[in-house]
Amino acid sequence: MFGIGILDYYNFTNNEKKFYLILIFILSIMFSTEIYYFIFNHNVKIAYYGHLSGLVYGVILTNIIIKPKKIMNYHKYSKIISYLFFIIINIILIVNYIFLYSAKKNKFSNKCCYIK
Repeated sequence: MFGIGILDYYNFTNNEKKFYLILIFILSIMFSTEIYYFIFNHNVKIAYYGHLSGLVYGVILTNIIIKPKKIMNYHKYSKIISYLFFIIINIILIVNYIFLYSAKKNKFSNKCCYIK
């Protein structure tokens, strides 16, 4: 709902706008909490980049899957851009999974995870 809601906010009814603003408020609190914990309580056991990429992935998938109430010209361009980002992110993930660049560069803090 968050991704397509950004584009369709002005087509919402008053109750839908209120609900959407509450949703944005809750998501901003959650995102701020993640940033706070990343900066002040950094823990090596938490995959912060995984959480951030999950947020981006969710917004992109929402733009691709959810159909808007009223179709406008910009929805077509939004879907095209979302598809492009979706394909690029998946290619990067697959290439990194196949070749394990981060493991070869010793980016992990646990020595058992290195490729020798």
